[in-house]
Amino acid sequence: MYNDESVLENHHLAVAFQLLQHEDCDILENLTRKERQTVRRTIIEMVSLLLSFKIQLRREMRFYSLRKKTVHLEIRARVALMGYFSRVPRYFELSGQTKSSWK
Repeated sequence: MYNDESVLENHHLAVAFQLLQHEDCDILENLTRKERQTVRRTIIEMVSLLLSFKIQLRREMRFYSLRKKTVHLEIRARVALMGYFSRVPRYFELSGQTKSSWK
């Protein structure tokens, strides 16, 4: 009945247009057939545009989230490496002192 993407939005559109078929719910009753079709098309285009925006925003947020995690991991790796390399000279200093005390 609906496509796999935006099922809920398609369902809401279908229900809204079904409601407009009832006499007591038809807010477009004074419009001509052509005007009703224009309104229907405009509503569907607006929902489609909002869905496109929502899908794009979701993609960008996913990308941002992945990028943020990657940057966080890169920073942690650099900090760990800086900590490791800051200890390396101490090891050499200690080994040098030890060797000189053997002489």
